[in-house]
Amino acid sequence: MSLAQLLDQPGTLVMVDVGPASVPASTLSIGADDVPTLTPTPIFTATPTPLPAPSPTATAPSMETGTPALPCHGDCNDDGEVTVDEIVRGVNIALEVLPVDACSILDADNDGKVTIGEIIAAVNSALNGCVSG
Repeated sequence: MSLAQLLDQPGTLVMVDVGPASVPASTLSIGADDVPTLTPTPIFTATPTPLPAPSPTATAPSMETGTPALPCHGDCNDDGEVTVDEIVRGVNIALEVLPVDACSILDADNDGKVTIGEIIAAVNSALNGCVSG
């Protein structure tokens, strides 16, 4: 029940605190019209933000055989496998003991250097095998 409905009930005694003494509401004559009506004020306004358009992504060509072709990082002689001597060659290129063209397949990003990440890719090819192509 709202305060306005309560005040309009006949016989309702409402006490108003006026300090050290309380006075019955009948002597003050308070009614429903004396209760202010509150109007809600919005705190914020929602503004729709458009989503960015999806960027096109490249898709890898499908293999008809169903066998995924793994890159053969570090296969310097293109024989389909990475051997320990090819990994050592990659370390020597990274240390600038050998030129990059001693095994250019190790320079996967073609930046003219062989990095630790590219040597790790060669080690993974040696451990997991690869399909040259």
